[in-house]
Amino acid sequence: MHKHELSRYPNLIEAEELTDEANRTVEELMAYSSYLNKIMAWNMTMIENYDEGFKKGIEKGKSEQTELIFSIFKLLKEKQLSLEEIALKVGVSGEYVNHWKQKIEK
Repeated sequence: MHKHELSRYPNLIEAEELTDEANRTVEELMAYSSYLNKIMAWNMTMIENYDEGFKKGIEKGKSEQTELIFSIFKLLKEKQLSLEEIALKVGVSGEYVNHWKQKIEK
């Protein structure tokens, strides 16, 4: 019976895996266990690095947005440029500038 035919019989797959494991030497089992431990450690490192990078990205994004909003506020306060000119200068849409202008006026 071929491996793809075994997929229809989960109990046979499990029996084959147990038989295969029983035929391994102690050294092979230890090497395999060490290999699995290294994979788990690598996965945990990747998860931790992803989480840390995600947090740093959120913080950087908040910081950059705060600086952007302060730039918009400063330009609005100076009243030398139109909303469209401010939007072009800081690289956002006119609607975004107008949103913050309305916040100031409240």
